[in-house]
Amino acid sequence: MPDQESFTVGQLTNAGFTLTVNGRAYRFAELTVRHYGLLEDHLRRIQPKAADVYLDMAKKLGLSPDQIAAFMIPAYERDLYWPLPVDSVPAMQMLMTDALARNDFVRMALEVHQPGITAAEARDVAESLTRMQLRRVIGWGLGGRDIEPGEDQETNPLGERKSA
Repeated sequence: MPDQESFTVGQLTNAGFTLTVNGRAYRFAELTVRHYGLLEDHLRRIQPKAADVYLDMAKKLGLSPDQIAAFMIPAYERDLYWPLPVDSVPAMQMLMTDALARNDFVRMALEVHQPGITAAEARDVAESLTRMQLRRVIGWGLGGRDIEPGEDQETNPLGERKSA
């Protein structure tokens, strides 16, 4: 029997969850497909194409054209999956270590319930979040699921269970 998951009305309506940051309550929501496209733009900026990196390295090493051709095949194969999917763990790690992408992620999660939020206010919120609060925002933003504090050791940054 497949795993079954139940949903609350709040999850189905993207009601989000509330966090108090800097003395003010903010409501964070699940990201929409439009937001995924904007985050993918950040990944394209952060994650270079493998072919470009390999070609630059091959030129610096002074490899022959035959060596470069053999070197580039794996790079082109890797670029078939460029950029990484937004909701993958490596992509989220890249996005959360980049200040601009992290601030945009927080702004996008906030703008559903606070449409007039400014980029500066969202940046202040993003910079004030603790690590656990940021994990909750990521978990809810990507999966519509709140990460409980006790799950910290058992889950990855996306709130998915680690395999045993």
